[in-house]
Amino acid sequence: MKNQGAKQSNIQGRVTVMFLINKEGVIENIRVRGPKNGELLEQEAVRIIKLLPKFIPGKYRGKAVNVEYAQPILFRL
Repeated sequence: MKNQGAKQSNIQGRVTVMFLINKEGVIENIRVRGPKNGELLEQEAVRIIKLLPKFIPGKYRGKAVNVEYAQPILFRL
Protein backbone atom coordinates (compact mmCIF):
# COMPACT_ATOMS: atom_id res chain seq x y z
CA MET A 1 0.00 0.00 0.00
CA LYS A 2 3.00 2.30 0.40
CA ASN A 3 3.36 2.88 -3.34
CA GLN A 4 -0.34 3.45 -3.96
CA GLY A 5 -1.73 6.96 -3.84
CA ALA A 6 -4.57 8.03 -1.58
CA LYS A 7 -6.87 8.26 -4.59
CA GLN A 8 -6.25 4.64 -5.61
CA SER A 9 -6.72 3.52 -2.01
CA ASN A 10 -9.90 5.62 -1.68
CA ILE A 11 -8.55 7.43 1.40
CA GLN A 12 -10.04 10.77 2.37
CA GLY A 13 -10.76 12.73 5.51
CA ARG A 14 -9.70 15.58 7.74
CA VAL A 15 -6.16 15.95 9.02
CA THR A 16 -5.48 18.40 11.82
CA VAL A 17 -1.97 19.85 11.76
CA MET A 18 -0.63 21.47 14.92
CA PHE A 19 2.58 23.46 14.87
CA LEU A 20 4.52 26.20 16.60
CA ILE A 21 5.42 29.53 14.99
CA ASN A 22 8.54 30.57 16.87
CA LYS A 23 9.79 34.06 17.75
CA GLU A 24 11.57 34.30 14.38
CA GLY A 25 8.41 33.30 12.44
CA VAL A 26 9.68 29.82 11.53
CA ILE A 27 7.41 26.76 11.76
CA GLU A 28 8.55 24.13 14.28
CA ASN A 29 7.25 21.05 16.05
CA ILE A 30 4.75 19.85 13.41
CA ARG A 31 2.26 17.27 14.71
CA VAL A 32 -0.57 15.68 12.75
CA ARG A 33 -3.74 13.82 13.53
CA GLY A 34 -5.65 12.15 10.74
CA PRO A 35 -8.19 9.45 9.99
CA LYS A 36 -7.58 5.76 10.53
CA ASN A 37 -5.20 4.40 7.86
CA GLY A 38 -4.59 7.97 6.71
CA GLU A 39 -0.78 8.00 6.91
CA LEU A 40 -0.56 9.21 3.30
CA LEU A 41 -2.83 12.14 4.11
CA GLU A 42 -0.79 12.98 7.20
CA GLN A 43 2.44 12.95 5.18
CA GLU A 44 0.89 15.22 2.55
CA ALA A 45 -0.38 17.63 5.22
CA VAL A 46 3.13 17.90 6.72
CA ARG A 47 4.57 18.51 3.23
CA ILE A 48 2.05 21.31 2.64
CA ILE A 49 2.77 23.01 5.99
CA LYS A 50 6.53 22.86 5.36
CA LEU A 51 5.96 24.80 2.11
CA LEU A 52 4.47 27.78 3.94
CA PRO A 53 6.56 30.96 3.93
CA LYS A 54 8.09 32.50 7.02
CA PHE A 55 5.46 34.12 9.26
CA ILE A 56 5.43 37.43 11.10
CA PRO A 57 5.79 36.29 14.72
CA GLY A 58 3.09 36.93 17.28
CA LYS A 59 3.67 39.74 19.77
CA TYR A 60 2.76 40.13 23.39
CA ARG A 61 3.41 43.48 25.07
CA GLY A 62 5.64 44.46 22.17
CA LYS A 63 7.86 41.36 22.33
CA ALA A 64 7.89 38.50 19.80
CA VAL A 65 6.52 35.27 21.28
CA ASN A 66 6.01 31.65 20.22
CA VAL A 67 2.47 30.88 19.04
CA GLU A 68 0.82 27.44 18.85
CA TYR A 69 -1.40 27.03 15.81
CA ALA A 70 -3.75 24.30 14.56
CA GLN A 71 -4.97 24.04 10.98
CA PRO A 72 -7.47 21.46 9.72
CA ILE A 73 -6.95 20.24 6.14
CA LEU A 74 -9.78 18.38 4.41
CA PHE A 75 -8.84 15.84 1.76
CA ARG A 76 -11.75 14.81 -0.48
CA LEU A 77 -12.01 12.64 -3.55
